[in-house]
Amino acid sequence: MKKILFFIGILFATATIFSACEGPMGPPGKDGLNGEGVNWDIIPFTVMANQWIRKTDQNGLNGYYYASINVPEITNFIATKGLALCYLVDGDVQIVLPSVRHYENAYNERWTQTIDFDIAVGGIFVYVTNSDFFDERPSKMDFSLRLIW
Repeated sequence: MKKILFFIGILFATATIFSACEGPMGPPGKDGLNGEGVNWDIIPFTVMANQWIRKTDQNGLNGYYYASINVPEITNFIATKGLALCYLVDGDVQIVLPSVRHYENAYNERWTQTIDFDIAVGGIFVYVTNSDFFDERPSKMDFSLRLIW
């Protein structure tokens, strides 16, 4: 009896699979977002050492550096519905942000440096924060912003 039920189950599954393929082909689907394809742009930019601005809280604590870069390509649509990826460019190496690196020096001092970013309509903000909050202005950094919408 189990063999007959198993055989009937196989026949039913096979009939269901083949009957699902009957009928006329539907219209082709649309490509990309809203049927208009996917757009992308790559925007390289450099933050010079003198462009980094120090920011702290109201008590002068929790310091970090930031740079504000005008990027007119970032529209409201991209800022709210698109995708932004940012890379720190070090020669031939691209390091995706956020980047979190741990350091120590000859004095056995240890800290972590975090580089991250935010986007807004018309611009990008890049941040550099040291875990020990040591007030050291970041050096020149090269970046590559990737926008997809």
